[in-house]
Amino acid sequence: MEIATGEYIAFLDSDDFVDVNMYEQLYLKAKAKDIDVVYCNCNIYKDKKHIYPRKDVEEEVVFRGREAVDDFLLDMIAPLPEYHHDVRYMMSVWHAIYRHSIFMEHRVQFVSEREFVSEDIIFDIDFLSHVRSVCYLPDCLHYYVVNPYSLSHTYDDAKYHKMVNLSRIIKERLAKIYSEEKYYLHYLRSVFFLLRNTVMRMVLAGETDQKIKRILEEKLYQELLSNYPYQRMDLKHRIVFFLLKYKCILLLKMLFKSVKS
Repeated sequence: MEIATGEYIAFLDSDDFVDVNMYEQLYLKAKAKDIDVVYCNCNIYKDKKHIYPRKDVEEEVVFRGREAVDDFLLDMIAPLPEYHHDVRYMMSVWHAIYRHSIFMEHRVQFVSEREFVSEDIIFDIDFLSHVRSVCYLPDCLHYYVVNPYSLSHTYDDAKYHKMVNLSRIIKERLAKIYSEEKYYLHYLRSVFFLLRNTVMRMVLAGETDQKIKRILEEKLYQELLSNYPYQRMDLKHRIVFFLLKYKCILLLKMLFKSVKS
């Protein structure tokens, strides 16, 4: 980033690819509307016969001003309880372009992925807390290539502990920017997402009931299960939350195995 010379910077993972016109479309939109960050929708690419559009927005959306950008960032961390999905906006950096001058002015850098399992969301918090405008385009111009053998799709103790550490860092970062009233429910929804996925991966990996129960009893999740207003969630999420809250491990196993099959 320190040697880049362009007006905007883009980041592309080595195993993904983009539409030939993606960066031109993002750049033209950024210039036409004087936007600091421009995102687009993406495609989930399993192979040439299995490509699935993922649409976070159905039409072009512009977030202008600190309040609007703050709401966007917090929804990127995780949405409020009423939202029907755990993810509202993808937090990855590979489907966007970023105004170069903001990097230079605020010295925004990526943290090491050796230390954190996902450096993108920390970067998003650090960068978006300094911008005044964001645009999200409905076009699916990026192709995210799914690796079925990736650790993100399996349970691994070392990676799990990195995810817990990431959750702690997210909370610390948000607390420096926002009041607890503003960020707390977004943060807790992200913890729910982590817990649900962790238990699901543990079930599918054949981990013991005792190990799953120990996870559910960790302080991080007790804070979630004691304080989150899950009654405001839609039915499918309320059911999962209830089963986690009351440690209904047999029913969780039945549920997650049926979803996988």
